[in-house]
Amino acid sequence: MTAKLTTPLSDEELEELDQFLLSEAVSDEAMLLDTLDGYLTAIVIGPATILPSQWLPGIWGESEDDAPEYESMEQAQRILELVMRHMNGIIWTLQYDADAFDPLLDSMVYPGDQREYVEGGKKRSLSLRQRQEVQEMLRDGIDAALVGVESNNKACGVGLSWPHLPLQR
Repeated sequence: MTAKLTTPLSDEELEELDQFLLSEAVSDEAMLLDTLDGYLTAIVIGPATILPSQWLPGIWGESEDDAPEYESMEQAQRILELVMRHMNGIIWTLQYDADAFDPLLDSMVYPGDQREYVEGGKKRSLSLRQRQEVQEMLRDGIDAALVGVESNNKACGVGLSWPHLPLQR
């Protein structure tokens, strides 16, 4: 049975999406899960609505040749469902519990080393406190973006404000 598109992904479903993004079914140009999370977050907090038909191809790569090779229509529908539900989970968190927003970061902790290593072009070491500061900066950026969206909407005579952003369907 398929979950509603408004149901956030479970840890198992995030792992399922991650495994697909790492599989041979996608090109080497496809986003990894942490990149997808940031991409969807940017789309959600951006000042303009972007249709899925505009942003979905960007997940897989720059060219049409980068499109995934699904095993079946059911697999294609399942992956699309997971992507849309992840996006809706981001929207819900930002609408109703912004303090709980926790972007996915690809990180590794090595035995005997208290630092957490986060991928970001090149590896850099972050203490747990530094990671919290990064997350706070992201939240501050989201708050600033939301104020900008609300101001822009008021200036344009649009009645849409932050707490009322629609879930992507």
